[in-house]
Amino acid sequence: MNTLLFIAHFLIGFFFIYFGFSNFQQRTAIIDAMTEKGIPLAGLVFYLGIITQTLCGLLIILNILVLFAASILIIFDIVAVLLFHQFWKLEGELRRLNQIIFITNLTVVLGALIILIDPVQLLLIIGIPS
Repeated sequence: MNTLLFIAHFLIGFFFIYFGFSNFQQRTAIIDAMTEKGIPLAGLVFYLGIITQTLCGLLIILNILVLFAASILIIFDIVAVLLFHQFWKLEGELRRLNQIIFITNLTVVLGALIILIDPVQLLLIIGIPS
């Protein structure tokens, strides 16, 4: 694997692994928030989400089932950000913070979308010979 592609895979995978562990540490608050939002079986959904983001992040880093893992994470991230970071419903500093988180997550989705491009094509697009 090209060094640039390895770095891209590592950074995208690390993002999801890091936040998988971070969210796990805040599980009570997140499960409570999910319950308040009316998400059925909030605890089960939470743990499935943690497993999904952590395992798919690891798969991307290890270059195993990358297209599958990236596709799953794109869907996961869009759903999560739309559920939890609805900045347009907030005001003040909380709005700004959630807007930053929202845009950050969409940027990560862009990175995962780029992973879906054939690596050789991607290198050609950015001007690096394969």
